[in-house]
Amino acid sequence: MEQRRHLECTLGPEELVDRRAACGDVAAALVDRVRTENGFRARFRRSPDISDALSALVAAERDCCGWASWALSDEGNCVVLDVTGPPDRIGALAAAFES
Repeated sequence: MEQRRHLECTLGPEELVDRRAACGDVAAALVDRVRTENGFRARFRRSPDISDALSALVAAERDCCGWASWALSDEGNCVVLDVTGPPDRIGALAAAFES
């Protein structure tokens, strides 16, 4: 049971609506998103607001989607989000970051 819970999103319906809104807020700054071997990489135009929003979003996602690996890095004028995880689960996360 614990392994199954670890692979499921732990957000309730209201929390999920709020999280989708947070994804939409950062998606406005999305430069590109590509699938990687084990996940996806999304690049966002750098600004103080976007950097803060992405940091908060990643911290929240680490809590509810602990089955995925979340990493933020800097690349020129962009903030880069790399997410990796099981192929059968990562697609839903990648879709959340589409422009």
